[in-house]
Amino acid sequence: MWFVRASCSWILASCIFLIATYLFETIAILNIPFTLVNLFLCVLVVDLLSYWHHRLCHEINILWAVHIVHHQSEDLNLSTVFRVSFLAVFTRALFLIWAVVIGFSPEMVVTSMLFLGIFQFLTHSRVVGKLGVLDQVFSTPSNHRVHHARNEEYINHNYGHIFILWDKLFKTYIPEKFEPVYGITTGIEDDNVGYSNFSYLKDLFSRVRRTERFRDKVVLFFARPEWTPKDVGFTPPVYETDPDGNRIIRQQKVNQLTGLYLIFNSAITLGLFVLLISKIGDPKQFNLNHFVSNFSNIGLIALIVFSAFSLGRFTDKKWDSQILESLRLIALPFLVGFIFFRSIGIWLPAAVAIYSVVMLLWLWKKEKVIKTRASQYLDS
Repeated sequence: MWFVRASCSWILASCIFLIATYLFETIAILNIPFTLVNLFLCVLVVDLLSYWHHRLCHEINILWAVHIVHHQSEDLNLSTVFRVSFLAVFTRALFLIWAVVIGFSPEMVVTSMLFLGIFQFLTHSRVVGKLGVLDQVFSTPSNHRVHHARNEEYINHNYGHIFILWDKLFKTYIPEKFEPVYGITTGIEDDNVGYSNFSYLKDLFSRVRRTERFRDKVVLFFARPEWTPKDVGFTPPVYETDPDGNRIIRQQKVNQLTGLYLIFNSAITLGLFVLLISKIGDPKQFNLNHFVSNFSNIGLIALIVFSAFSLGRFTDKKWDSQILESLRLIALPFLVGFIFFRSIGIWLPAAVAIYSVVMLLWLWKKEKVIKTRASQYLDS
């Protein structure tokens, strides 16, 4: 779920902004004023730094372990923009912080990142075709489709965020010649937040533990993803194939009622995320010690993370999804009551409690297969 990643990302970004402000005020080489011309220069610098961050994310294992989340989807649409690991905020900051060291203010860098984010949102599309001369200058949807391909011819190309000129300059550009096939070469087992964010990292540490040479243990973290020690093979792919051996594109089929359940409960979790962001407030005034000392804040974060995990299990029809969803629906009114009872009274906790009861009744009436799922799990 994108909102749990966004929640963690926002908290981490607030801390990074404070660090960037400190660096700008203490060690910045220049003090570049915030003007339109300088903002354009800042966009160029941030785009160049983002190119190298993006490229190295594909060339260094430990960075790929974070970035792989963005490439796991076997489709390409606007929602793919939000499929990112919250740790990506940290890895990107390691590169973009140099713009602050040069002398661009944190506010200017953040504004430039907003331009990059908006532009990236527009490039994740299969609807927009080729755009002629624009494809030669910008990272258009056609160019970015190539980047998300798992076709051998396309892999590791077109890293640019706004400008494709960096790819042409550093020899990583290739035009779209045919409709790509999307996703990662090894496939993905499910879309659960925990699995999607940490599956490759788990695999990486597993290979580090199993290889015998100490040098290989160290090198593996910084090697290209296509390399592995001679005494440790790659983890087998997890995708399914048809009788002819062709890879089956993973699709999650959800009926209408289940889809409505997911929409309503995702909206509730999104509301919790918005509430959390409102409690964080201005990043400049953010105090981590004060924030984590408030039990309601910790409860919100825990419920958001648990909700994303539970709804992911429910979407993937896992055997324990009803139990997890029941626990989430029971915890929800208690947390809302704890946060809001003193400020606005009983009506909101009562409304949420009624909602939770309705959802619980629907969940257990419609989904009468928990014993079947559990037995299937145990038998396997």
